[in-house]
Amino acid sequence: MSVPYGVYIGRDVEVVVTAQHTIAFRRSDAGGFLESTLLDTASAECIGVCRTAPCCTEMRMPPQSWRYAFAAGRPIASDDEMRRLLGQPVLDLSPTDDGVEVRYRDGEAHVATLAETFAMADLVPPCPPANEHNVAQCLQSWTTCCDETVREGAFVGVTINTRKHMYIFEIMPGSIYCRAARWAVCDRGVVFNQNFRQRFEAYMIADNREAMNDLEYDVALFDADGCVWDDRSVYWSVSSVSGDEIVLHGCQGDTYRWKRPER
Repeated sequence: MSVPYGVYIGRDVEVVVTAQHTIAFRRSDAGGFLESTLLDTASAECIGVCRTAPCCTEMRMPPQSWRYAFAAGRPIASDDEMRRLLGQPVLDLSPTDDGVEVRYRDGEAHVATLAETFAMADLVPPCPPANEHNVAQCLQSWTTCCDETVREGAFVGVTINTRKHMYIFEIMPGSIYCRAARWAVCDRGVVFNQNFRQRFEAYMIADNREAMNDLEYDVALFDADGCVWDDRSVYWSVSSVSGDEIVLHGCQGDTYRWKRPER
């Protein structure tokens, strides 16, 4: 797929393209499903796919059906139709004046605008030790990445975090987590806003073009003692800072430990 590395967003689609991997999210009104697909960028061949139904737009709605396939080690699949997608070029990206046309092999097509560009070097920024004066910088740089996820020695997915967006595609037996989100940081903590999610719930916001905008937030909403929800945005406040770790107040009383990567 010969298009610039970056994030492309449309009403019913979102695609992030890197040198090795591409993740595509779509809402198929014709098919009645939401879909996440992990692709090899050079060949456009499908590495993994997840479909949920129906096409919910609201949070906290568990899907009625899950269909999936993933080619890692021994391939896993919910059914033969999904298994047959593995290794196949399931979509094409064609350049347009301001983005791409995303054309799926099932005949569905979407237009997406280029929302963010990056070089691969931008996804591995320097990661200085944290102190009280550079918390925001470290929250951003430590988390920006394009990483393969390995569990118990097996490849299970990809995490791509850019300056504005966070993406995960991860499938394991008994566990699926695929999502697209915006994020923002300041010295008080992290603001996180998902626009596509397939996990315990599955949804894509009604007009995904909202995700093209910078994530706005109110610094006054950070609570030093816990996380705060504001519509779809969640505020994770800083609990403590050390050179190699920033601890955040997470959801439902959890603690999130963001560690400085070795680069």
